[in-house]
Amino acid sequence: MRWLTHSKLNEVVDRLRGKIIVTPTVWAELPSLQRLYPNTQFFFKMEHWQKSGTFKFRGALNRLLTEEPRPRGVTAASAGNHAIAVALAARELGLPAHLAMQNSANPMRVRLVRETGARVKLCDGGTATFDCANKIAQEEGFVFIHPFDGSQITQATATIAAEMIDQADGLDAIFTSIGGGGLSGGIAAGGKLINSNILIAGVEPVGAAVMLKSFEENKAETLEKVSTIADSLGPPMTTTYCYEINRALLDHIVCVTDDDICLAMAIIASELRLAVEPASAAALAALLVHAEKFVPLLEGRRVGVVMCGSNIDASSYARHLARGIEQQAQLEGKASA
Repeated sequence: MRWLTHSKLNEVVDRLRGKIIVTPTVWAELPSLQRLYPNTQFFFKMEHWQKSGTFKFRGALNRLLTEEPRPRGVTAASAGNHAIAVALAARELGLPAHLAMQNSANPMRVRLVRETGARVKLCDGGTATFDCANKIAQEEGFVFIHPFDGSQITQATATIAAEMIDQADGLDAIFTSIGGGGLSGGIAAGGKLINSNILIAGVEPVGAAVMLKSFEENKAETLEKVSTIADSLGPPMTTTYCYEINRALLDHIVCVTDDDICLAMAIIASELRLAVEPASAAALAALLVHAEKFVPLLEGRRVGVVMCGSNIDASSYARHLARGIEQQAQLEGKASA
């Protein structure tokens, strides 16, 4: 099955041109990576600088721009980042938005949604949030924008891979986080369309490994419980479409712990001088803690790392950063022993 064509990718690029930020891809020598991968070059896609603070804006906008006839309004189910992206896309297109958000959503993210002028309905988490959004869609006649499912979402995230490969003048591998599978599926589809030999690795938190479970069960699965600081990577389910595109195109899928993610956040802060949310640190975490697996595969290669988001409040960031610094100290202590 062909998941993406050059003509479709070009169509989406043209549709989004001038409406999104073409975020930079930056080459950087991180000491923590260079000690493990001395002959590998790393390029970081700064998608956390995208409008809305995450990659989600691309998919939300692409979905709305292709909606015919023009919708009366929009709704979505989200723990935060998707709601922010949909609300911003709706505002830019002059559409009303009424978003269903988990009642456990970070208050900062709820505030960011409301600041766009959108209404927010707080609901129980998990599938209950989707039920709330579907009820809004039915009662108000609004179109529902799924946070990760569907070709219009993955076609939009495929533009990230296309930009990375062009900006880095070619890549041999891309590492990206996995939530429901829309980002990783699009990265894989776009990357392999341009370079069929590119290696695509997807990274999940241990406490939200729904794609890994789906791979193991050979079908889209749902988790009974999600537990991770990377709430952006915590949907309790994937869909048949996202499972199938990831299963077809991902070369590797690995899991990282919350401690691993905090360690990566600390390294990003100290070595890249950037502040990101936990989901954005997952890809780097995999390269750090799964080095034994990836060092032989990435020898002498050019590797892209997707930095997917930056929506985090100061107190949560400080807490995760302190945890990561503690992990760094423990590793340095072991190395010097």
